[in-house]
Amino acid sequence: MIINGFVYDVFTGIQERRDLRIEGRLISSIVPHIKSKPGEEVIDAGENTIFPGFIDGHSHIGVLFQFPDSNDCNECSNPSTQSMRVVDAFHYDDPCLLENARAGVTTALITPGSGNAVCGQAAIIKTYAPGPLKTPAHEPHGNRGGYLRFF
Repeated sequence: MIINGFVYDVFTGIQERRDLRIEGRLISSIVPHIKSKPGEEVIDAGENTIFPGFIDGHSHIGVLFQFPDSNDCNECSNPSTQSMRVVDAFHYDDPCLLENARAGVTTALITPGSGNAVCGQAAIIKTYAPGPLKTPAHEPHGNRGGYLRFF
């Protein structure tokens, strides 16, 4: 349960202080005041803003990697590389994946680069975490399996 947050609800148009009850991985209610159930975890938003999950409509996370010799974003050998597929070039250990999930991005359209006229096939990913996200200091490099799902 999250209490005392300023809520932006895109479905109802609500833009005011509300409490949220979360059951499983879904928001079950958004109301002015919720009484907590025995043993229920309560997070006080401290009047911070609560947004729904963000959708990144154009991203290169996972293919425009920040390490040397790992840029699978652009293939400039031909002006038309429609056979290039994000799912084949995706780097699951890109630290940006965890950073995006932590920042509230729940869905992203990952596209090949724009280095040519027809750049290839994009992919939609849904980020998620089976439990609380850890800070990079507590997350071993490359141990990010389970945070990502392709559609």
